[in-house]
Amino acid sequence: MNQMITTPLHTRDRHSRGAFTLVELLVVIAIIGILVGLLLPAVQAAREAARRMSCSNQMKQIALATHNYESSFKCIPAMTGSSSYSVQARVLPFIEQAGLSELIDFEQPLLVGPPWAAAFNPNLRDAVETVVPTFLCASDAGDPKFSTTFADGATGFSGGLSYMFSYGSGTDTNYDDRYKTDGMVWENSWAKFRDCLDGTSQTVLLAETVMGDQTSGLTEPTPAGPHRRIANWSGTSGNTAPNPGFLDGGTLILNPDLETVFPTKISSYTGNRGSTWIRGVPYATVINGYMTPNSRIPDVGMHGRGFYSSRSYHTGGSMHAMLDGSVHFMTDSIDRTLYHALFSRDGREVVQWP
Repeated sequence: MNQMITTPLHTRDRHSRGAFTLVELLVVIAIIGILVGLLLPAVQAAREAARRMSCSNQMKQIALATHNYESSFKCIPAMTGSSSYSVQARVLPFIEQAGLSELIDFEQPLLVGPPWAAAFNPNLRDAVETVVPTFLCASDAGDPKFSTTFADGATGFSGGLSYMFSYGSGTDTNYDDRYKTDGMVWENSWAKFRDCLDGTSQTVLLAETVMGDQTSGLTEPTPAGPHRRIANWSGTSGNTAPNPGFLDGGTLILNPDLETVFPTKISSYTGNRGSTWIRGVPYATVINGYMTPNSRIPDVGMHGRGFYSSRSYHTGGSMHAMLDGSVHFMTDSIDRTLYHALFSRDGREVVQWP
C-alpha cells in the first residue's frame, strides 16, 4: 500500500518564500544610503589629497626647471614686457616640453599690430593654443582654453595656467614689474641666486592661483569658492618715468588698504587671470604676496598690474614653491607680515615658519 508523504505547511512556506517585503527593501535601501553617506566624504578627501599631491609635484617640477635653466644660462628667466614672452615660456625645455619650445621663435614678436589693438602673432598660433598639463592644478575645474583673436583676424584660444612666478611682496611699489621689485622676476630681471639675500628656502619662487572665469562685467558675483575675477581699480594712472608705481588721484599708491578700495573704487571685473602661459603680462603669469592666500578681497588690478593673491580649491590654503625647490602648503590664516617676508628676496627678515 502506497503511503502519501506530506510536507508540513510551515516548511512549504519557508522554502517557497522568494522576495523581500516592502519594509525589508526600504531598510536595505536606508542602510545603503547611510553607507554611501559615510564613504563619500572619505572618497572625496582621498581624491583631493591625490590632486594636492599632483599639484605639489608639478610645482616642484617647475621650480627644478628654473634651477636647470639657471645652470644652463647662469641666470633665472625674466619677464620681457607685457607684450612679450613669459618666464613659463622660457622653462619649457626643462619640463619635458622641448617640442613645444621649438614652436616658439623668441626673436619674433609675440604680439603684432598697433599698440591699441595688438594681438597674438598668427605664426605662433600652434604654441599659443597648446594647453600644458604641467601648468594646471587638477583641483581647478576652470576651462584652460581662453578665447582670443589673432592678428590676422582668426579666432582661437590661448592655453591657460595655474602656476605663477613671484614678482615680489607687492608692498611699497613692488607691484610694478616694469621696475626692479623685491621678487625673483620683473621686467628684464635676469636675476641670479646671489640676488636672493634672504635665503633660497625662505623666498617664494612661484605660487598657484585659480584661472579666471572668462567673464567680464560691472558687478562681482559672490563666489562659492575663490574669486575668479580681477577687480579693476578705476581712476589710476602711471607714475612719471623713471618712477615706479601708479597714482590714484595724483597720490602714489603705496601699501593700500584694499578693504577700502574694494568695492568703492572698482569700476569693473575681468575674468582673465591665468589666461595665457606664453605672454608675460602680469595678470596672466605672475603673482605677489600682498594679500594672504584665498583673500576674501578679489585680486585688484590697474593697467595690467596690481595685487594678485594666491588662490586655490585646496581646503584651507594654497601651494607655494620656494627658490630652493621645496614646496609648502601655506594656510589662509598665515600671518600677513610673515607672508610679505616670504615673497621678498632681500628684506633680510628673520623668518620663523609656523
